Amino acid sequence: MPQSFTLNVNGKDQSVAVEPDSMLLYALRNNLGLHGPKFGCGLAECGACTVVLDGNAIRSCSTPVSAVGQAKVITLEGLGTSENPHPLLSRTLHEEVTFDRAHVTSRDWTGYPILRFSEIPDRIDLVLVNNRPEYPSYGAGEPAAWPTAAVISNAVFDAIGVRLRQTPFRPEQVKAAMTSI
Repeated sequence: MPQSFTLNVNGKDQSVAVEPDSMLLYALRNNLGLHGPKFGCGLAECGACTVVLDGNAIRSCSTPVSAVGQAKVITLEGLGTSENPHPLLSRTLHEEVTFDRAHVTSRDWTGYPILRFSEIPDRIDLVLVNNRPEYPSYGAGEPAAWPTAAVISNAVFDAIGVRLRQTPFRPEQVKAAMTSI
């Protein structure tokens, strides 16, 4: 028998009436109309259903609604606010494929540099412009990574007069660019 649950999703408390063992993915998509988490493998392996639950990435296809409790859920639709900075910053500030003269040396996710929550600035204001409001948001995806780098490069240029031209923008790169002025 369905029960009423209040979920804090993307900063808002929302009520859903579902079976306690219903998966969070279905409540988000079917009851709240969110399209960020997707159904992929249904086995919590592919990551298509990933959401952030109190700062931890979880698979919503294997998390029952009854297990969420008072935790805060963030989906792709909730990213890009000052409370929930967008993951595209990771590509711009950290991520880099490494290689030597013969091979790619960054061969797995274990040593791959990814932005951590502890490294996110206290405040980031993003303005997402949707020129087609009749269509729902499906997230930014990988193609948006390079405009993000251009935006940050322009902000650095406006602030200190130096143009950063190669990602990732690491502190030592910014310092080196500043000394070349």
